[in-house]
Amino acid sequence: MKKLDLEEQEILEAFESGILTQVSNIESERKQHKKYATATFQKDSRSISASHLRIYGCFKSVL
Repeated sequence: MKKLDLEEQEILEAFESGILTQVSNIESERKQHKKYATATFQKDSRSISASHLRIYGCFKSVL
């Protein structure tokens, strides 16, 4: 078995001491977190429109 790094060791100790506990409904938790992950990487269909002169004016004021 590979040696645990510091973070993994801390997690194991917290679980063994009772600070961390196992969830009772693992499947529903897994599904919910899968939805979170999917939503994170889903592309939004937001559109930002601005005229060329307005954008150029913003850059010109910065320079």
